[in-house]
Amino acid sequence: MQNATLMSHVDTDLITREQLALVQTPDATRSFKPVPHVELIETLERVLKLNQITIRKEQFALRRDGLTLFGVMQLQYQDTPDGMAALGLRTSNNRSMSIQICAGLSVFVCDNMVFRGGLIALNRKHTSGLHLRTELSHAILRFQDHFGRLTGEIANLKESSMSDTDAKAILHDVFVKGILPIRLLPEASSLYFEPFVYEFRPRTAWSLHNAFTAVAKADFPFLRYTQTVCPAVITPTTECVSKFNPPSDPVERVVDLGISAPRLYPITDKLRAGIDLIHLREVRPSYEQTKYSAQFSVELAKNRPLAAGLQYEVGFRSFAPFATVADYVADVDPRIFRQPAGDMLFGSLRPSVALDLRDDPARPRAGLFAQVSADYLRSFQASSLLVRLVKLQAQVAGYIPLPLLSSLVLSARGGRIYQLDPNSHTPGDRSFYLGGATSLRGFHEDAVQPQDVVEELHRTVRDCQGTLSGGFGPTCTPQARVAQAGGPSSGGDEFVAFTAELRIPIARSFEVALFYDAGNLWLTPPYRFFSTLVLRDAVGFGLRWLTPIGRVAIDLGINLSPDELFAEPRVGPYFSLDPL
Repeated sequence: MQNATLMSHVDTDLITREQLALVQTPDATRSFKPVPHVELIETLERVLKLNQITIRKEQFALRRDGLTLFGVMQLQYQDTPDGMAALGLRTSNNRSMSIQICAGLSVFVCDNMVFRGGLIALNRKHTSGLHLRTELSHAILRFQDHFGRLTGEIANLKESSMSDTDAKAILHDVFVKGILPIRLLPEASSLYFEPFVYEFRPRTAWSLHNAFTAVAKADFPFLRYTQTVCPAVITPTTECVSKFNPPSDPVERVVDLGISAPRLYPITDKLRAGIDLIHLREVRPSYEQTKYSAQFSVELAKNRPLAAGLQYEVGFRSFAPFATVADYVADVDPRIFRQPAGDMLFGSLRPSVALDLRDDPARPRAGLFAQVSADYLRSFQASSLLVRLVKLQAQVAGYIPLPLLSSLVLSARGGRIYQLDPNSHTPGDRSFYLGGATSLRGFHEDAVQPQDVVEELHRTVRDCQGTLSGGFGPTCTPQARVAQAGGPSSGGDEFVAFTAELRIPIARSFEVALFYDAGNLWLTPPYRFFSTLVLRDAVGFGLRWLTPIGRVAIDLGINLSPDELFAEPRVGPYFSLDPL
């Protein structure tokens, strides 16, 4: 249901009204009056019918203990071209939650406690004095009053003609006052003054409003491989199900056919070179790509203590966004994506230099390792994507020997992407990502959200509270609701990461490790980096198996401050081969 979304992903199952009738209800006490779930739904339906409102579609999710219910309803009531009325509800018979109903043209209910709508029509505890039908009747009256005012506001916006001068003044104020991030100004201006969406063509306040909401909805990309599927014939008891819907080519692969010369004899014996023909198919949480390329490389034949190399890759790559349930939830126009999508003929020049002063590269206990790399990436003239960027990255690690063959490892990494053209975008495979076994343990793989996006979404959630338009204002966007269901990160253009790890041997080939990880990334590099620096951090412990090819690491990471908005985990297991 496009305007009434229910997300079930944590300890809940989708359920029909008939199945609700079979759920047991706890006994009442002197001060607590539990309400059978099916009684709540059927009483609400009767009250709606008394007010000439019928249920067009409905969907429910029940916690597996049977005590907590979540649901959404799409209503047949004063339908407009701009949307349909909807209700969201949640309740619990274990004293943890009151009976709550939200309403509006767009509602979002999730089992991680996200509850969004234009109006909170009911919030009533299960006390002994609860009269269910009376409370629901008052809630529907509040909803009708709210819905009438909301549709009236939309009609007024449609009737308000707007000159180009007035539109430019409003655009200026919205971005200068920080209601939307300044980086969205070009897209918002283009959508209003050069509209390719039919709804944006009238020169009215409503068209400008839609331009704002369109760029805000598209500002935070998410990936889902599931979509909600409903039967062709819809009844009040229709059960919609979540269906796995992978990309058309979900198999990731790398095919590399190469030839190398260990020495460039008779030119020199200090260099080695290689030529590779590469086919890559990659499906990541925030993008998918298919690549065909040729790569030429040359590097120093001797790689210790100093290693240096240069690679040049030229080829064709295709980036494609997914038609996902998250885009469906956010109602993003398929022509508007923050993640670059399209085809690109590209060239990439990648130099790198490394200094390795460790006592043993495979099993180091003392010494220093440092590496610096760069990537100049550009798209050629025939490409549909415009990319002109330089990506810089560096890391340094120090190994301090301690008594009893123990060691302390301190490492730091950082990187930044510089756009060489104002219209250039960073492709997904060139963005920086954090989270997982080799960066920030305690977070899902590549799932740390950029700090500037985090701050915007937290502000959006605060602004959504009590907003009359319930998702139609430029500061109240469905992206905030999707974020709370847990979405992958689109990566950033700048990052820092730090690690401290104490390694203590317990046997000839095994070590125990205690670690602290910290870091963050930013979609738009901040102007005053150190004065605004915020780090996400985690601690943990693990086991190291010392093998001839390096360390095999099994870790347990603990997120010290999980962000509930993004459903971040508190604890996570990790496996990696040959960490620093």
